[in-house]
Amino acid sequence: MPRRDWLFMLTSLNKSRALVIYSILDSIFLFVLDNTIIIDIQSVIGIHFNTISNVIPTNLVWARIYKQFNTKWTYILYITLFEVGSITYSTVPSIVILIIGHAICGLGGSGIYIGTMALLTIITTIYEYPIYLGVLEPIIGGDPHPGISPINRAREIDYIRAALLFGTFVSGFITVSGKILGLFFYSSILFIILGIQQVYITFTTISRYILPIEFFKSRTILILSAMTFTDSTTVFLPIYLVPIFFQFTHNNTALEASICLLPFIFLIIFAIIGNSTILSVYEYYIPWYTLGNILVITRGALIYTIDVDPSVFRVYNLSIIMGFGTGLLTQVLFSIAQTTIETEFITSEVEFITYTQVSGVTIILAIINSIFLNKSQSIIHIILPEISISDIQVTITGTESVLITSLLLYRRRYIIKEVIY
Repeated sequence: MPRRDWLFMLTSLNKSRALVIYSILDSIFLFVLDNTIIIDIQSVIGIHFNTISNVIPTNLVWARIYKQFNTKWTYILYITLFEVGSITYSTVPSIVILIIGHAICGLGGSGIYIGTMALLTIITTIYEYPIYLGVLEPIIGGDPHPGISPINRAREIDYIRAALLFGTFVSGFITVSGKILGLFFYSSILFIILGIQQVYITFTTISRYILPIEFFKSRTILILSAMTFTDSTTVFLPIYLVPIFFQFTHNNTALEASICLLPFIFLIIFAIIGNSTILSVYEYYIPWYTLGNILVITRGALIYTIDVDPSVFRVYNLSIIMGFGTGLLTQVLFSIAQTTIETEFITSEVEFITYTQVSGVTIILAIINSIFLNKSQSIIHIILPEISISDIQVTITGTESVLITSLLLYRRRYIIKEVIY
């Protein structure tokens, strides 16, 4: 029986592996930091460019590439792509450049994330996996198909499905216009075409599937995927909406609002590390899922009791509950799924779970932001019919807008109340 002491695993690292772990952890940190900053300064971007319609772009994960090409160089390629995107929008001469640059960062960052998740299963045992997933997330890659030319490897990618996936998620692109329903309808049609193309193996082969269709026959994998789909939203919805909430209700700047996320973030980190450590020792995951879901549902119910002038400490307390519950749910599914399938399907399982995780974030954020932006725009336009639509759209991003701060107190409170509820 292998020793399941996480301190032993950490101290047993040699210098080479420790350096690799540090480098990968650093690259993931930069990707997450970039996303967090972009999310928090949405209001500043909206005010500077006088638009918010194009602030939140979607991204796509090309996980299949890791199965065909050298993992180390593929990972380096994704890091390079991320850095190119960062350089592209660092000057931010226009909103279009910002979107293009951040979209490139999203593609590169998604590649970094899925590469870490998939390749982690190769270099760790079943007992080590939760520990490294929660603490270190290392990655050491090899060549999955030595001796095969890059052209032949590229042929093994299902480009038809890749195009359908891209069109499906781009159709959920956030917009503030009457065309949003048409875009969601177009996205649904592409999902149907995608299903038909995979079921009837059209213009592809079974070996070239981007996602393993055989998992649709596994009840356990489907349940885990559905839970991953929903659990991922409990992380990103607060990260997106809490800063906007504080900018509306407390007239905070983007920097001040970002501080309000710290209790939520700290508790997520604490819960993930603690949960992964205990899970690797005792292997019981049902209690964690039960407690995590209870905390998330409780916080979701209590959030409706918040009014226009909420206490900061009250919001912090709810964030702590949400953060701890979310941390118990996040990432643990990868470890659970690894113990329920055959060894040869582990990489495909990680790919499948990661796909549902990213899909959940993309789809739910598209829906929530569309509802929030469109409903808020309609409400404010009714209250202030003399204000242009573009000014209203900028106002929705928070109280840093000149429009909100210039209103009389009673009108400002009325607008904030209507938007919040």
